[in-house]
Amino acid sequence: MENETLIPLEKYAAMKRMSIYKVIQMANRGELQAKVVEKEGKKATYIVTSGDSAPEAPQQARATAEAEKTVDYKEAYEALQRELQALKERMDQRDREQQ
Repeated sequence: MENETLIPLEKYAAMKRMSIYKVIQMANRGELQAKVVEKEGKKATYIVTSGDSAPEAPQQARATAEAEKTVDYKEAYEALQRELQALKERMDQRDREQQ
């Protein structure tokens, strides 16, 4: 590849606001191109990026996941209120039966 850049795994995780564990998983699955380099007897993992643009797939995947998690809070609140009301009615009915 021309204009290939090696970024330390930890720095890449910080740049993308991801956990180091998640970046390691992505590298192991092949979603990110990684390279192991031995420096001074220690192995270090680097993420390979080409030129100016870093892979955008993790950001897009995270944005999609966040969009899917969007909850209509009013609807959820009303559902909880209905459930609470049903439980109160069951408790009242049980109390009346016990008397």
